[in-house]
Parts: sequence; structure tokens; C-alpha cells
Amino acid sequence: MDEKKANIVEAVLFIAGRPLAIDEIKKITKLKKDEIKKSIEFLVERYASTSITIKESAPEVYEMHVRNEYLPYVESLLPEKDFSPGTLKTLAYIAYRSPVKQIEVVEVRGNRAYEQIDELIKRGFVTAKPKGHTKELRITKKLLKYFNVKSETELKRYFERLNLKVENLKETEREGMSEEMKEKVEDEEVKDQE
Repeated sequence: MDEKKANIVEAVLFIAGRPLAIDEIKKITKLKKDEIKKSIEFLVERYASTSITIKESAPEVYEMHVRNEYLPYVESLLPEKDFSPGTLKTLAYIAYRSPVKQIEVVEVRGNRAYEQIDELIKRGFVTAKPKGHTKELRITKKLLKYFNVKSETELKRYFERLNLKVENLKETEREGMSEEMKEKVEDEEVKDQE
């Protein structure tokens, strides 16, 4: 085993911080496919008794991970820990649907979505442009950079790994909404349909 080649593959997987296909690693490193596979096998053995592991997340797609038993020690350093659970879910919904109307986000995420959206806008992770009587929300490049991903598709995969799939993000329809908030949402819906 050529340890230098394994170290190159290791460096690429480490810096990427996301799943990489062998073809992508090949393009970056100029190594042959079989050299990459052998390097990954070597690295898996090397990491067998450490806090780090290399997993095949899809056929011929690899990613470095911290082993589950060590996550409690590093969880606070993860980017998603910088958000409240509700705000992270609202952000995930916006990412899945971007561009999306604010009223749709509120319908799905509930009455706190207005505050969460305001926070995301202030932090530069979401933009809001007037669209009729509501706003159209989009994620920003700053958000992609923050989560160390290159595209909206990668961001969606990131949220899926956190089990924040779009079907898991719906709050119970308007449950817990104040009467004032229900009226605000209903007014926006009516204005939006006009």
C-alpha cells in the first residue's frame, strides 16, 4: 500500500466534510480508481480503533464521520447546534422548497416561523423579497458556505442526514397558534389569492 496515496485520499475526505464519490476523488487527486479503493480500505483499517470512521454512504461514495460514541464530546461544535431546533427545522423547510412563499412556511411550521424567518434573514442565511401580499424566501450562498456545502442539493442531503426530511418538518396545522396569529395567517392567505 502506498501510504502517500492513502494520505492524499484521507486529506480530501477530511477537508470535504461531505460525501464524495470515488469519481470526484479521482478528479481531485488524479489517482486511479483502484488506488483510491485500496487507499480507502487502508484508511478504514487505520481508523478502526480511533474516534473517526470512513463510511460508504452510497455505492462508491465515502465520507469521514466521528463515531457515535464520541459525538457527545463534539456535538456543540456542529453548525446545526448554532440554531434552536425549531429554527433549524424552519431553515430545512425553506432549503427544501426554496424559493418558497413565507405563508407556506408559516402554514407548515406554525406560528413561530415568523420570528425564525426574521432571525434567518438577519443572519444572512435567507433572503426575502415581496411577492404579492407575502414574501418569497430563498436560501443564500452564505448559508451554503456556513454548512460547508457547494449546492442546494448537498444542503438537502445534509439535512436528510440530520433526519430533517421535508415530511418530518410539519407542525400540527395551526395548533398552538394564538387567535391573533391565526387571523394574520388567514389574512395573508386571502390577500395572496387575490
